[in-house]
Amino acid sequence: MDCCFIRVPVIDITQQVRDGLRQYFAEEKEMTMTMSSISGETFDNIMRMLELTTEDGEHIIPPVIEFIPFNWNGRDEDNAQAMTDAFNHLTAQLTNFATPVEVQFGRGGYKVVDVHRSRSILKVHDARFRLSGGTDFVIVPYKTAAIGAASQICVLFELKTDVALNTTSHCFQAMAELIAARYNSNQPNVLAVLTDLHSRASVYELVYNGNAQYTIVVWNDLTLAQMATKVVNFLKTSTIANNRYVPPDDMTAAQDYERGVVDFRRNKIQRVTSLALEQLQDMMMDPTSWTYSEKRQLFANVFASIEEPMSENVRCAMYS
Repeated sequence: MDCCFIRVPVIDITQQVRDGLRQYFAEEKEMTMTMSSISGETFDNIMRMLELTTEDGEHIIPPVIEFIPFNWNGRDEDNAQAMTDAFNHLTAQLTNFATPVEVQFGRGGYKVVDVHRSRSILKVHDARFRLSGGTDFVIVPYKTAAIGAASQICVLFELKTDVALNTTSHCFQAMAELIAARYNSNQPNVLAVLTDLHSRASVYELVYNGNAQYTIVVWNDLTLAQMATKVVNFLKTSTIANNRYVPPDDMTAAQDYERGVVDFRRNKIQRVTSLALEQLQDMMMDPTSWTYSEKRQLFANVFASIEEPMSENVRCAMYS
């Protein structure tokens, strides 16, 4: 019998769509990566997807001022008091390095926010992959509420104890956090710091080279004073102390310092559209309010949105 004469009840079609979506999202879970356990191979795949490169940063002249080391006293990052002490210590030290005329920590400037309890501040849902996880501290414009910190991240800090820090294995986590911050933040640029706050630090900056080309510039084994110098200079040259800052949508309206974030959003991010799935849910709630032609187009949209081939039964039913 020619398939064009087969009529499949709507309930059967919707069940087939449900089965297809269940399979799709099961496969999508395999593309979800937790930043704290991301491997070098996985990170390399993300770099290829986004067409990112890496290079070593230029020497940072050590400042005269000293960054006082933090003493973990045998505690680790899971110790609440240790993280509170580390937060207060970092805030005080960065304030010492900042020149109030240029970069200020406090009203009218920036602040450090403890976000280590948030597991979703750096959540990314790209059509090609997902990143989940958080970071420890972030620098944001002073008036930014903690609940909205993700949209105004300027600098993030991933802390490891002086015993646990291993630049080789932890650098992938820090760079993945940098990429996630670029997805979420409105700020012109973002910076990531990996440090034990006791002896050394590594810094990662996403530098825009024009024409949708980006490089992660890496500074490894910096002294804490060099790290603080880089952070303060970055805030001065590459961020805006405005908690309501939003970059323009149009590249032609962007200032030079805004082009990096605008181009990244236009050419690197592949958003997942949910409109077709939302319409499917609406139809399933009240199928009688939809015409047969509308249902046919809806199912076509659903399969197109998830880039999955339509089952032959559904195709026959749609065009019968």
